[in-house]
Amino acid sequence: MKKVCIECNLEKYLKDFYRNVLTEDGRTPKCKHCLDGEAIDRYMAILEGDRQRRERNKAKKGST
Repeated sequence: MKKVCIECNLEKYLKDFYRNVLTEDGRTPKCKHCLDGEAIDRYMAILEGDRQRRERNKAKKGST
């Protein structure tokens, strides 16, 4: 069986979607590739925020 990803609008096999028992067809609306890309983007944003926080703390320690 196939399904269309709501993010990339490509028709893919069900094995290309994560399982989700809360949905009608038992699969996520977005494919694994799209969801994995979003997870990487969130992780990179967290790393950037941590880097900025470290720089601010380092500047505060250096000015005192």
